Parts: sequence; structure tokens; C-alpha cells
Amino acid sequence: MEDQLPVIKQILPLTETMGESLQHIQELLHDGRFEAAMPLFDDLVQAYSSIERALQPFFEEWEETEDLESQTALMKNSLDAVVSALEKNEYEHVKEIMQFTLLPQWKKWHQLMESRFQRFLHS
Repeated sequence: MEDQLPVIKQILPLTETMGESLQHIQELLHDGRFEAAMPLFDDLVQAYSSIERALQPFFEEWEETEDLESQTALMKNSLDAVVSALEKNEYEHVKEIMQFTLLPQWKKWHQLMESRFQRFLHS
């Protein structure tokens, strides 16, 4: 797993940046600046996709990754729900998904990755 250390070192900061982006997007939506939030959300989806691809080898090589795999899938479902609501211009629904689903799921996802990867960063 030593060869995966560079990937681990990139995943955690990228997930932190995703959290900051989610909060900023939420502020923009709250202020009614939907058009300004769109490109940021596109970047967020790209970041998620990169992380999801980077996690696949861990899911295949490690034991007991069901919790992280499950949370990763929940993140994807929530991101898909936001994209769907954005495409329909359902901005109030987007705000609800962000506040009550996506942000809490991101926090859990990030915590799971931190707990899983911390041992490699301090070895």
C-alpha cells in the first residue's frame, strides 16, 4: 500500500476543498446567486469523480471498506439529485438537498476517509 501514499495525500486535501466549495455554493444559493454557483458545482462534481476513481483500488485491495464504499455511493446519489434539480431550475430543492443531505453526507464521507487513511500519513 506504500505505492498508494501519494494518492492518499491528494485525496484528503481534495475532500477538504470539496467541503469548502459546498459551503461556498450553499452561501451563493442562499443569496440567490444561482448562476454563480453553477460553475463551482461543476468543479465539485469533477473533484468527486476524481476521488471516486482514486478510491477504486482501495475498495478492491482493502478489507472492510463497505462503509466507505456505501458513503461514496450516497455522495454520488446526492450529487446526482442536485444536478437533476439544477437542470429543472428547482433552486429551493437544491438548497434543501445541499443543507440536509449533501453537506452532512460529505462530512461523514470525509471523516471516514480521514480515519481510514490517517495511519498511512503518520507512518
